[in-house]
Amino acid sequence: MKKLLIVVFCLFMAQFAIAECVSTYELTADAQITTKRGSLCAITVITDGTNNVTVILYDAGSAADIAVTNKLMEITVKGADNYGGRIFDSGNNVQFTEGLYADITNAGGGAGSYIVEIK
Repeated sequence: MKKLLIVVFCLFMAQFAIAECVSTYELTADAQITTKRGSLCAITVITDGTNNVTVILYDAGSAADIAVTNKLMEITVKGADNYGGRIFDSGNNVQFTEGLYADITNAGGGAGSYIVEIK
């Protein structure tokens, strides 16, 4: 049932995403999303149903470049919520210039994941 809800949520989000947006697909660890300039279209965070998951996105060209000063956004989803996210419309999207780096933290050692859409 959880997987079905995730698929439905992603399809719902896709209706609002601009055709130019590209998905990372599901990621489970910190990742360099891109090293190019761009903008954030959407983010979906998926929990294991028990533990909270936090994803922080940085305007950074590498993990060595992440700092409080280039933090773009932070999103925490409660474990029991199973998933959550945000869609950025074209008039209200988040811009990055150095690249996009994602840092995921799974509270309690749980298994969480996330999907980022950029253009």
